[in-house]
Amino acid sequence: MQYIFTFYQTYFYDFVIGTLNTIFIVTCSLFFGLILAIPLGIILANNNTNKIISALISFYSYIFRTTPMLLQLYLIYFGLGLFFAEKNILENILKSKNFWAIFSFSLNTAAYTLQIIKTAIINSDKSEIIAAKGYAFSDATIKFQIIFRQSLPSLIRNYSNEVIYMLHGSAIVSTIAVFDLTQAAKTAYFQSFNPYLPFISAALIYLSITAFILLVFHYLEFFSLKIKRKTAVNNL
Repeated sequence: MQYIFTFYQTYFYDFVIGTLNTIFIVTCSLFFGLILAIPLGIILANNNTNKIISALISFYSYIFRTTPMLLQLYLIYFGLGLFFAEKNILENILKSKNFWAIFSFSLNTAAYTLQIIKTAIINSDKSEIIAAKGYAFSDATIKFQIIFRQSLPSLIRNYSNEVIYMLHGSAIVSTIAVFDLTQAAKTAYFQSFNPYLPFISAALIYLSITAFILLVFHYLEFFSLKIKRKTAVNNL
């Protein structure tokens, strides 16, 4: 018992810093990935989109969805990252390992998220859209009042899986010496020679964050379904 107390007294600060950095990297990656995915997903779902543009977007999504995140991170960090570092271009930013981790993860999550958005739009209730066109609703009204409202619960449900996937996948940043939660656990292990406490502690923290994410998305989905039903009743 005394050993456990001493362990956490020694490495508590490292775990806090590692956890905060993990949350920072994942949050930034999801934010920038979502900004990229929303327009790309809408473009891909639009039947009138130029075929070349659709093919390029689909190719980008396919590449990032069919190759390991670790290889993507290595190619971007050891390729682009070190190249720009040697050229001293935007030195303070581009020498940051966090920057390249966020850049790599943003491209990865955008590739998955745009497919979620595309699928949600395509699976919208066509009869309601046809009825809205019959009443001469504007395209903006159809897109935001009908398609968005219909697809929101599905978007939230599927996107929650992507958020959790990104959280768990973020552990690979420790391979490029980013001090995240996994790296904090590895540091504690190498210094204490105890394989149990460091990794069990990290696992419990990941578990807690995942449970919190699931809870948040559960309530978001509940409220989105409530809004969907309320809007549908008002349109009757």
